[in-house]
Amino acid sequence: NGLSLLVGAAVGIITIRYLSVHEYSLYAVFGALIAAAATTSDLGVGNSLIPVLARTSDERKRLVADASAVRIRTLLILTSCSMFALLLLGILVRETAVSQAVYLVPILPMVIYFQGSATLLRGALAGVGRSEEIANALPIAALFRLIFVCAFFEGFGVSEIWVPALAWLGSSAYLYIDLRRRCEEEVEQSKSEEKLLFHPEIVKIAIPQLPGHIYYIGTGLVPILSLVGFAGNTSTAEFWALGRLALLVSFIMPAMQYLAHPYVSRGGAESFTTRSSIVLGGIIAFSAIIVFSGVLAPKLWASILGDSYENTYKYVPLALSAACISIVSRTLYTLIIACGETTFISASVP
Repeated sequence: NGLSLLVGAAVGIITIRYLSVHEYSLYAVFGALIAAAATTSDLGVGNSLIPVLARTSDERKRLVADASAVRIRTLLILTSCSMFALLLLGILVRETAVSQAVYLVPILPMVIYFQGSATLLRGALAGVGRSEEIANALPIAALFRLIFVCAFFEGFGVSEIWVPALAWLGSSAYLYIDLRRRCEEEVEQSKSEEKLLFHPEIVKIAIPQLPGHIYYIGTGLVPILSLVGFAGNTSTAEFWALGRLALLVSFIMPAMQYLAHPYVSRGGAESFTTRSSIVLGGIIAFSAIIVFSGVLAPKLWASILGDSYENTYKYVPLALSAACISIVSRTLYTLIIACGETTFISASVP
C-alpha cells in the first residue's frame, strides 16, 4: 500500500516536470476537486466500517454493516459527482480554453465514483482482516498509472493535460473492478440477507465526524481556489507542486488505515492505551525525521520538482512540516475512531 502511494507520488512528480506551469495550475484544480469530492463521498463511512467489522464475530452483522455502507456511499458519491463536476466546469471555462474543459469535466465524476467506491471496498477488506487483498490490488493500479504517463510523456512526446487525468481515471477504474471482484461474494450475500438502510453502529460513529470532513474539504479547496482567483497560475502550480512532496512522505498512511486501525480496534478497551501509544509514538518519530531533513536539505527536496520550481526551496520545511502535522492529526483522528467513541469530535473542529 505504501509502495502504491510512492508510485502515485512519482506520477505526480513526472507530471510536474512535463506540463507547463499554466497547464499544471489547471491540473492542480482538477486534483484538488477530486480530493475534496473523495472526502465528500466518504464522510466517515469507510473509517466507521472498519471498527464495526473488526469487533464482531457475527457474520450476519458483518454483512449487514457492509451492505449498509454500500448504500450510504452510493448516495454520497452521486451527490459529489454532480456538485464538483459543475464546479470544475465553471472554473475551467473561466480560466482556460473550452477544449481543455472538455477533457477534464467528463473524467472528473468518473474518477470520483471509482475512487470513492474503491475506498469503501478497502475499508471492508481491512475490517475483516484481508489487508493482503488490498496490498495485491493497489500496486498494479499505481503501476498502470505510471506506465501510462511515462508512455505518453516520454514515449510519444505528448505533453497535454488529459494524459495524467486519463491515467488517473484508468487506475481508479481498475482498482475498483479488482477490489469489487475480491469483495463480490460478501457484498452480494449481504444484499440478499438483510435490507437495513443504515447500520446503527456505523451511523453512531460516522455522524460526529461530519464537521471534521467539512473542515478538510474547506482547507483543501479554499487555498487552491483563492490562488486561482487572486494569485495567478504560477502560485497555484507552485503550491500544488509542494503538495506533491508531501505525498512522498504520506506512504505511511495506508499502514495506519489498514493495519494500525484494525490492530487498535481488535485490542478492546483494556489494551487501547498501550496499542494506540505504540502507533502514535512511531508516527511522531517518523514525522520528526522528515521535518529535520527538510530543514537540513531544502534545495535537495526542491530539486525533485524540476527547474521550473527551484525557487520553492525556501518553502520546503514549511510544506513538510504541514504534511507531518497532518499525518499526526489524522493518526489521532483514526485512533479515536478505532475506539468507537467519536461523539466529541464534532466539538473539536470549531
